[in-house]
Amino acid sequence: QIPTSPSMGVSIATSEGYFIPYADWDSQGTAVGVCVKTDSFAIILDLEIASKRWTQSSSNVSNVPNFNNSNNLRNYMDGQSYTNRLYSLNSSTNYAAGYARSRKITIGGTQYVGYVGSTGEWSIIMDYDNDIMSAFTKIGKSFSGSTQSRNIWTSCQYSNYNAWRFSFTSSGLGSFGSTGKSSSAYVKAMFKY
Repeated sequence: QIPTSPSMGVSIATSEGYFIPYADWDSQGTAVGVCVKTDSFAIILDLEIASKRWTQSSSNVSNVPNFNNSNNLRNYMDGQSYTNRLYSLNSSTNYAAGYARSRKITIGGTQYVGYVGSTGEWSIIMDYDNDIMSAFTKIGKSFSGSTQSRNIWTSCQYSNYNAWRFSFTSSGLGSFGSTGKSSSAYVKAMFKY
């Protein structure tokens, strides 16, 4: 029997409504994302990735976490609301929030809208690094697209001028740092299941 709900760990989500443990994947449907199920959430990672700027200016965005201590990374778990706030200021797909919101997947007839993951959500997802990379490989995709090195945005601010991002290299998901908000980095949209 093919699972129709996510089980703990990493599975491949399909448009037909299946959540197949990645090790068991044998093209049992149309893959729409890689699902990570934890005690905290079930999040589906987009199959695509794109280069975008965080915002158009270097100024503080109210109602979006602004902190520079990496000890606080896991304190911020609501990427959807942070993305909504950024989107309300600028909905252009040239920027992280607009692009993420433009990404949509359908699972079992229900549509899910993308958002920019928070530092807390990405911190937890990083615990499943190797399984996530294996799942992308199983469906013939690369987590990072055509290049082995990426800086990937989160939806949290580091300061008035910078936003939090993390690195992706050939060894997988890496450390957090910051990049200027009007600089380019990459967006890997999340979908909350």
